[in-house]
Amino acid sequence: MAGGDLRTRLRPQAAAAVFIGATPDADTEAKMMATAYGLTPAETRLLANLLAGHTLAETADALAIAMTTAKMHLESIFSKTGTHRQAELMLLASRTVPPARSAV
Repeated sequence: MAGGDLRTRLRPQAAAAVFIGATPDADTEAKMMATAYGLTPAETRLLANLLAGHTLAETADALAIAMTTAKMHLESIFSKTGTHRQAELMLLASRTVPPARSAV
């Protein structure tokens, strides 16, 4: 933005460009993680609920599974993603970027 034809048409104090992109919803984000890390459908459902902001207990209730089963799925997700805590998992998911589509 420091030079060129575009610069001549901008206000003199303009010095930056802002790019806005859509962020995926929890289900889409979970599906991307499932593809990238080989998660099972049950693990993907659990992850989608966690990404939507639910606690593990709320997720277990919503999925009608025992808390021990939810914990087992979460441990499996940790193992597959190389994470050790939910905070790490959420950070990893937030950094997951959908593949760019090529213009056809």
